[in-house]
Amino acid sequence: MDYAIQRLVIDAGNEAALTTAFAAVGFTAYVFSTRTDGRLDLELYGAGGVFPDAVIAALGVLGLESTEHRVASERELLANVLDSEPCELCPGVWIDPQGTLRTSARSDGRLVLHIPPSPAFGDGHHPSTRMAASLLLTLDLAGRRVLDLGCGTGALGLIAHHRGAAAVTFSDIDEGSVRTTRETCVLNGYPQGTVIASDLLTAVPTEAADVVVANLYADPLLLVAQDERLQAILPHGTLIVSGVAQVKRPAVEAAFTALGFTLRDAREEAWWCAMRLER
Repeated sequence: MDYAIQRLVIDAGNEAALTTAFAAVGFTAYVFSTRTDGRLDLELYGAGGVFPDAVIAALGVLGLESTEHRVASERELLANVLDSEPCELCPGVWIDPQGTLRTSARSDGRLVLHIPPSPAFGDGHHPSTRMAASLLLTLDLAGRRVLDLGCGTGALGLIAHHRGAAAVTFSDIDEGSVRTTRETCVLNGYPQGTVIASDLLTAVPTEAADVVVANLYADPLLLVAQDERLQAILPHGTLIVSGVAQVKRPAVEAAFTALGFTLRDAREEAWWCAMRLER
């Protein structure tokens, strides 16, 4: 996605009036920063390369004019704030934002996923992604059907694909994550991957999966446990859940064991935990 960027210089003390004006029209994509001359820079971001008419009108009412206007891609905006160095997601699996490892990986057996910087979750730096990936690698995925629920960047589903899964469905409620996963599927040699927008299981096809990996938080996982569609999607097989705060592990584990799942493996890192369950 492209973003229109406008920069304005305002006098200190005027930020309150601007904040009120933007709040009145529901606009939040802006930031103030101080200048050495005592004034303030105001930078505004318009999704899709445009600003809402109400924002333009609010600036006009206040007599403000842009000193700079440009359009930048989401990737350009994130390049300076997100880590672009390769990182090891789990033993033998690397996330490579810039694609610098792809050639060398062919000779040393590593799986390297090219996942450019994006706002989507799953860049390899969070413990929940690392633990889910390590549990996924304990499975024989050859020929199996996998659902990556709450896919973020699609990293976990792509691991399943490269480990021999017959088909992978990627699902996320966030449209940005859906868009990112479609891009990463193409970048990583899996353009035929099924990527859908869904609020948890709401729009997920009810064809049975063999493995579901859900890197979510405890509360959404509890909603998944309560959803009758889970029985049709995973009548039997493996469920990997991650992103669970350790204090909430008992509630999440109990919710799924009540559905006939048995805990087979668990991982902990920092204050997070992940579990592999089967039924």
